[in-house]
Amino acid sequence: MQDELIEITDMKVNDFVGRKNGKEIVVDGSNSIKKSNELSMSKLNQGLTLTQMQLLGYCVYSTQQGNGRTFKKVDFEKTFGIDKYLTPRAAQDADKVSHLRIAASVDLEQDKFKYRNAFAEINYEKGEFDYEFTPRMMGYITGLEDNYLITDLAVVANFKSSFSWTLYEYLKANYGCWYKTLSKQAVMNLFGVENKKSYQSNTGLLKKYVIDVSVEEINKYTELNINCESETSGRSITGFKFTWSTGATVQKATKKQMGVLKTMVDVVFEDAPIYNKIKDTGSREKVLTLVREVADIRDAYFDGDVGMSIDLYSTVLKQLTQAIEDLNLLLVKSGEESYDIEVPMFDWLNN
Repeated sequence: MQDELIEITDMKVNDFVGRKNGKEIVVDGSNSIKKSNELSMSKLNQGLTLTQMQLLGYCVYSTQQGNGRTFKKVDFEKTFGIDKYLTPRAAQDADKVSHLRIAASVDLEQDKFKYRNAFAEINYEKGEFDYEFTPRMMGYITGLEDNYLITDLAVVANFKSSFSWTLYEYLKANYGCWYKTLSKQAVMNLFGVENKKSYQSNTGLLKKYVIDVSVEEINKYTELNINCESETSGRSITGFKFTWSTGATVQKATKKQMGVLKTMVDVVFEDAPIYNKIKDTGSREKVLTLVREVADIRDAYFDGDVGMSIDLYSTVLKQLTQAIEDLNLLLVKSGEESYDIEVPMFDWLNN
């Protein structure tokens, strides 16, 4: 069934954007995994082959199923329809996956940096995998009550391309949005192909062998309907606009509301030099954490053109308001001058 544009006659058409795709995907909850949105939006999957993504996903699944830290190779093969997952290939995949990093903080001005691994170890012997996630990684996949996405392994098992899995989780993690415009470089970074010279020089190849393949598989096998259009400047392709739907009707945040969020983000980074004056180690660590949170919001919603729902707008507004309040408290505590920003109240129907 072709997508049908839903028009709401008693309100402005531009205030509502939604597409009913009529798709029905049977999802077996027993084969699903949960991951925090933060983890799903990270670069964890970048550079992984499809089987490496599958291995990572099955480790998460086994942990969430309460199976301890072991699973049998035959069960892994059965889940993803893999024929003869030979030991040399498994060793190569496990070596790559075992070196995944989930977070990093770098403060070169203070002469320090920190990297954290997802796995403490991955072992294999005679048909059985044995693994251990780091405590930090466990926080992203266990005890989740909100801000997480569900991926059904039976659905993604249909993918023949690792790019499809990457794009699928990226779009689902952008809950509350229905389109995003990304630069060519951002798309290459997303798929982990930024160093591939053929894609750097020939955008047509990038679209044909990465984007189009992903869109086709996601449309064929999942609950999402995706469309991708090229953004151009003259005769050059500068980026891509991804539009997707799950059938829900979504009320759109206005330009004025988006402007409020952008102003709040800008204020934090414009006053960044003030933070460097903070000498207390504990306060400085808290400031760095808050600034990284604001940076994540900036990268997710203001790196290109993004369609945002009212619900998502409200959530982001609360996050930024809290971050600014906390930053002000830390500045006052350190004896520095805080900054002031007014968040206007909106008439939701007329703005």
